Amino acid sequence: MDEILEKEGFKISPVYFYPRARVCLSQNLSLGNSIANYFGHIYIQDLSSMLPPLLLSPKPGSMVLDLCASPGGKTAILSELVGKCGVVIANEPNKKRYKTLQKNLERLNLLNVITTSYEGENFPSVLKFKYILADVPCSGWGTAEKNPKVMKLWTGKKIQPLVYLQKKLIERAYYLLDVGGKLIYSTCTTNKEENEEQIKWALKNFPFELVPLKKIESFFYEEKDSINKGMLFIKGHEISAQGFFIACMKKVEQRKELLYFEEDPLNLQLAENYRLRKEIEEIGLSLKNFPEGI
Repeated sequence: MDEILEKEGFKISPVYFYPRARVCLSQNLSLGNSIANYFGHIYIQDLSSMLPPLLLSPKPGSMVLDLCASPGGKTAILSELVGKCGVVIANEPNKKRYKTLQKNLERLNLLNVITTSYEGENFPSVLKFKYILADVPCSGWGTAEKNPKVMKLWTGKKIQPLVYLQKKLIERAYYLLDVGGKLIYSTCTTNKEENEEQIKWALKNFPFELVPLKKIESFFYEEKDSINKGMLFIKGHEISAQGFFIACMKKVEQRKELLYFEEDPLNLQLAENYRLRKEIEEIGLSLKNFPEGI
């Protein structure tokens, strides 16, 4: 792969935290138009977005669920990590994004990946997983350097449907995990309500425990108070990458699966978020029309 890129005029350099990754230092044409990309030898991805699957670190031969998979970059890394004897189930509910996911996985020739198109919050509990990646839909504030419109688009009450959906995805991931299984929750936003507040909510309402994540060198991190110890707040602009939030939780106990809107204090707040979500959809914003992530 390196030789192909170099012959096309690309100057590349290895990325030490993932041996298969490279950064492009100079180029004569767009990477997207390269022969290496056309034949599926490379996948163009933001540096920060490589970290969630690497930190989930599934064992070779294991089965992994990528709950919100499109466009497929993180799925591709998971596929490499589990190897030819492992399986990745890549789920994407949005039909347009699902087609993008399938196209990318086919181009990369990832034969150990199965694609599904369920709503993540309703993913069937036929199987139990030791590893789940939930790189959830979010406000995308961590991409503001490249896409400043997100700071105007996702403000105030407009964010509440996202917060609601993220809670539902965390809850679904809990019931899909085996006891002892790991969930990586990640976003490309810097919004506290979608990040550390969601993890605190999950730890309070489900038998999860926070698994401290080791900081990967060459990334820059925002330091938070001790309450948030173990969560990673990545300052992407320092290395021309996205801002990212990553946390890992382990399921320590099995609970009976409940209906989402049972009358208890936890779900009363979720019901209020659901009402706000419907109000926002009535003015033309839909959770099914998010722009593609990276």
